[in-house]
Amino acid sequence: MPWAGALTLMAMPLVCSTQAAATRPPKETSVDRVALLVSEWTRAKTGIQEYIDAMPEDGIRFKPTPEIRSFAEQMLHIAGLSSAQVDETVEFFKMKMSRSVLLGKALEHHAHHRGQTTIYLRLKGVTPPSERLF
Repeated sequence: MPWAGALTLMAMPLVCSTQAAATRPPKETSVDRVALLVSEWTRAKTGIQEYIDAMPEDGIRFKPTPEIRSFAEQMLHIAGLSSAQVDETVEFFKMKMSRSVLLGKALEHHAHHRGQTTIYLRLKGVTPPSERLF
């Protein structure tokens, strides 16, 4: 699907920037945790690719209701983290931390939005890919 390839290409900077950041672990992060994080991002990326591949071409712009993101917008939202942002210190729920610390939270956020798109696939008559927990 042409859209599937485009969405995958747009998501790649997220994965690449995460892997690049993981090769330079912050002082507060152990190498073991960095390797685990890279492994989890890789698993999550594979799961997203399966969702993109499963969606029929006519479902890429699909919105279950007009008020929410389309399937493509959900996927692009998941991929919205650049490498320049990874080392920035940010305030998150009134706590200051580096974005690299927030990557674990991003994994959870990623799963949340992928779960939302399960409905999109089902409404288009597609059985969602199985969950990749390991």
